[in-house]
Amino acid sequence: MFFKSPLISICIPLYKTEALLETCIASVLDQGFSQVEIIVVDDGSIPDNGMESSSAIIRKIKRTTKIPIKLIEHSENKGLVEARRSAVYQARGEYIFILDSDDTIPQNALSTLYKIAKETGADIVQGRPCFTGNVPEKLLESRTQKLRNSFTGTLFATDCENPILDNYIVHQKISGYLWAKLVRRQVYQNAFYRIPPVYCTFAEDVIQSLWIFHYAKSFVGIEDTVYNYSLESGITSATKISDLNRWEKVCTTASVFTALICECEEDNPFTEEQMNAIKILCQKYVANNLLQLKKAVVSELQDDARKMLGDYWGEDFVEYIEEKMNE
Repeated sequence: MFFKSPLISICIPLYKTEALLETCIASVLDQGFSQVEIIVVDDGSIPDNGMESSSAIIRKIKRTTKIPIKLIEHSENKGLVEARRSAVYQARGEYIFILDSDDTIPQNALSTLYKIAKETGADIVQGRPCFTGNVPEKLLESRTQKLRNSFTGTLFATDCENPILDNYIVHQKISGYLWAKLVRRQVYQNAFYRIPPVYCTFAEDVIQSLWIFHYAKSFVGIEDTVYNYSLESGITSATKISDLNRWEKVCTTASVFTALICECEEDNPFTEEQMNAIKILCQKYVANNLLQLKKAVVSELQDDARKMLGDYWGEDFVEYIEEKMNE
């Protein structure tokens, strides 16, 4: 039966992952949870030779399902923040579920999350991920361990204090990753009203989660596995970087914190403790960029890559972090 108002909007950003899109969408269609819509944002992706385009893939899928699927196409690559912004602004569902195009969701994930959301009235319901991929066992275990002790239970925010935001940025007990969550659409849209246009490839979860957790009034963390995260794609600290365009994607991490700080200059809703935690997180990202420079960038690009890092973060700031790392 066709419905006018979906309960959940599945928002899928896509860039250079056309080969995985059909499997990703199939995992949504196999849920048995019909009151969803799927919004795919093709972020200026140009398929490799012989690869089907996102529009061709979606036309094929539409012939086999009554679930609404919408494709938004960016004329150029704008980055993950803007891809997700496009999807969230077009969403009609009561809740948003972010799904990366190279990942999938396990059976009953949506019904599990939505059931808790309706029972509790929570603005955010967060489950747990399962990490997959043909990668070293050590990497799988480290990622799993990192989220194994994430917060489960219920938190409520008031006008005077926000334990949801505190448990994310200060105490680091709540995952800031956007996946494995249901987020009330109005909360997500309110967050985007505070996020200026920004191009980035890394840390895009940070700026979105900070504002989402700021506006959310209730949070529920559950132990159920609701997301299958693939570790086989993307740029990791172990990926060899042999061209400056790829390295620049790493450097765009700086854009996230620049946009965040600029937005807070006129109207800063964060406490001093929260701002200190944000500054510490910023420093960690710079340190991580420096480690990637040393370990991942090929020797012939080291000088140019180091200069680019200074251009993005500010040379004085990068030198300050280098000194701290060498202490």
